[in-house]
Amino acid sequence: MDIVFQTIHGVLKPLLTPVCRHTKYLLKYKENKEELGAVIKFLSAELRGLRRKINAAERNGKIPSSSATQWIDEATTVSDKYDAMKSQLRTSRSCERCCLGKRTAKLILEVKRLLKEIPKDNFADSPPPEPVMELATTTVTDQQSTQRLLDDLLHLVKDDNADAANIIGVYGVGGVGKTTLIENLNNELKKCSHGFGTIIMVKVTQQVDILKIRKKICGRLDIQCLNGERSLLLKELGKVKYLLIFDDLWERLELNDIGVPAPENGSKIIFTTRDLKVCTAMKAEMNIEVKCLPPEEAWELFRRETSPHVNKPAIKFLAGKMLERCKGLPLAITTVARDMAGKEREEEWHDAERELHQAAEKFEGMVESVFIPLKLSYDKLKDEIHKSCFLLCSLLPDLYEDYHREIIERCLLGEALLDGIGNIQQCHNKVIAVIESLRRASLIQKKDYLHGQVTMHDVVREMSVWVSGLEHHKIKFGRIPKYSYEWVDSERVSLMHCGLEEFPPKFYCPDTPKLVLLLLGSNPNLKRLPDLFFQNMRLLRVLDLSDTGIESLPPSFSCLVNLRVLLLHGCRKLSDMPPMEHLKQLRVLDVSFTDLKELPSTISELSNIQSLHIDGQDMRPRPGMFSSLSKLEELSMTYMDGHDETTKKAMKELAFLSNLNLSIEVSGSPFLLDDELCFLAKFMKKLVIFHCLGLEQIPHNWVSTFERLESLEINYSKFKSLMIAEEVQAVDRLKKLCLGHLDNLENILHGVVPPGCFANLEFLEVRDCNRLKVLFSTGMVQQLESLQSIVIDGCSELEKLFVEEVEDDSGIFLHLRRMQLTRLPKLSNICSCRLSWPSLESLVIRGCPNLSLEDLPPGIQNAKNLRESVFESE
Repeated sequence: MDIVFQTIHGVLKPLLTPVCRHTKYLLKYKENKEELGAVIKFLSAELRGLRRKINAAERNGKIPSSSATQWIDEATTVSDKYDAMKSQLRTSRSCERCCLGKRTAKLILEVKRLLKEIPKDNFADSPPPEPVMELATTTVTDQQSTQRLLDDLLHLVKDDNADAANIIGVYGVGGVGKTTLIENLNNELKKCSHGFGTIIMVKVTQQVDILKIRKKICGRLDIQCLNGERSLLLKELGKVKYLLIFDDLWERLELNDIGVPAPENGSKIIFTTRDLKVCTAMKAEMNIEVKCLPPEEAWELFRRETSPHVNKPAIKFLAGKMLERCKGLPLAITTVARDMAGKEREEEWHDAERELHQAAEKFEGMVESVFIPLKLSYDKLKDEIHKSCFLLCSLLPDLYEDYHREIIERCLLGEALLDGIGNIQQCHNKVIAVIESLRRASLIQKKDYLHGQVTMHDVVREMSVWVSGLEHHKIKFGRIPKYSYEWVDSERVSLMHCGLEEFPPKFYCPDTPKLVLLLLGSNPNLKRLPDLFFQNMRLLRVLDLSDTGIESLPPSFSCLVNLRVLLLHGCRKLSDMPPMEHLKQLRVLDVSFTDLKELPSTISELSNIQSLHIDGQDMRPRPGMFSSLSKLEELSMTYMDGHDETTKKAMKELAFLSNLNLSIEVSGSPFLLDDELCFLAKFMKKLVIFHCLGLEQIPHNWVSTFERLESLEINYSKFKSLMIAEEVQAVDRLKKLCLGHLDNLENILHGVVPPGCFANLEFLEVRDCNRLKVLFSTGMVQQLESLQSIVIDGCSELEKLFVEEVEDDSGIFLHLRRMQLTRLPKLSNICSCRLSWPSLESLVIRGCPNLSLEDLPPGIQNAKNLRESVFESE
């Protein structure tokens, strides 16, 4: 019997198994249909989420990973399959359900597998670095001699023959255009086929920093160079055919110490230098000299950079004589030409030519070829303040505009060069005017538009050192001394941002009988000064130790009896100050963002202080401190939680300082903004309100008392409106307005906008104000006559910038230089009127999905001064 049963089972099993399976598909058809719909919804949600993550990563320069791309492709295929089945699933007949049920079950398994394999963390990778990064530079297409050199360099670089030069030196006098030449070489290589895996240009300074150079190269290769190890760089460069360009070498560069292997198999190294001996030291196999421009090219350059009046016959003759003095040096030509720009009268040109002719003529080389022509611009500076400001600029590294101006102003105050100008505000205005005149004279430049860095060309800086020696005001910049006598003749010394960690043992008590200014800031690893460091600095007037690791001041600090400016901003480890009664001449004291809890009681004896900065920390003023500082004109401080009636009593002493400009950050508690202290509003130049969650508006009696307010910042508070329209005339001097994380803010102004509202506002920033639907209320935009910068970010409900439309060419935004609109998902309109946008330099729009290119204001993308234009809707 068992045998019969087994035989029958063996025959029927192959027949019944598929029948059972298909029966299962039929029985579970409805259940599988519903489950498929559910899991497809999950899959679609995950697919959308992954795409959003990838889009966000792409905005930060990332690219989708291969696993994410594969998953998206598979998920899309499965979704397409489901879409193709949906109509059948809705209308299927009983006879079709067996086949559909089978397909449904298989698709469920595919979806479940995909849901398990979602790439969570590895969805985006950094893109491979570009072989060549284009550089901003001046083209040389109109300079035939330079273009020929460029063609020669291109040929040498592309030459792969065994006997081709692998190390190429480019040399010539400073300012002749070596950097411009190799920047053009870099850009030409980006346009053509070259065979290099990577092309990297590195700027080298006089004080060679091997680690900095190594990090620059590693950054371009997108590799982590941990602990400064050179072996990793050697290995990575050994894998590719590379071209390394080192700009401005002053001595032999040890390539092996950096981690650069010997150039072989087509790899090349190019460097520029002013000294042919460096070419020999670097074992260059080919040297190319960059010579000054021939007369016809020099004339075209001069004519392009100067006044159109240069074509008048009489002026053209004088210009030709001046051009001869420039000896074809591009930097000298442009400096002199720009100095003459705008000068129309023949007498002005005669006078300028005479001054240039009377300059020293017996110097050779650098002096004769560079400094004499450049000195014309220096000599044309109208007074001692301008000349001293220029020499001070040569002591500073590249700094952002506001900080650069602040350092210069404090140095001039410290050296008493602004005495007689007037109060602090008048001195501030004077310094801005002087710096702008230096910029127009091409003695300093701004690297970027708007608030970019201020810089000085190396040749101009060296000329200033030479000039300071001629005028017996010797300066030193950027070179760490070894011996105590090295500063014996120096009046001004700057070691800012030069990697200073400590002074050498033989410099423990420098001989500095003439030193009046010492700038040691921006050296975070400088932790201490020798005990006798200041002993011979009795004439010192300006001391800058900002942003260093200084923990205390040495005992010889008491020798600085003539000190007028003491800058300790950002010394985070400084927790104690020595007695200060000897600083009777002190005018400026900046101890902001330190670890100090209070100032020495002897500060009350420093009656000449005009500018005091104690912000960025919980430093509580004591009663009696301000009353003794009768000349105080500038005070910045932070008012934090925990300040009590004692602090309020000290603040009341400020009522008697009529010339005071006050900058205050109110943090945590609005205790300061009460009725008793509302008199402070008339002194307020800058007010920052931070994390005052109990504050819904600035008290009316404060707003109505504002007389000098130029900067207002409000963050993390419950403001519904900044102020009512009737109050806004009290802040008619406001230049900067920043609003951030104000979740209740519905409008900036409430009510009818009066004439002249915000007429002086230059900078407007609004971030993460998620109830704001319209930026400018009715009539407001027409009042913004001075606006230069608009930054709006992360306002999720913002729909448009203006309530009403304005007429074409209505004269608004004439001075706007920057517009940045980011993360504004509901923004659909900026404005539809046609405006000229004459000053616009930067337009950045990101993360505004409801805003298309067609929605942008007519003509904005063709603004004549537009340098940066970014539009990324997602």
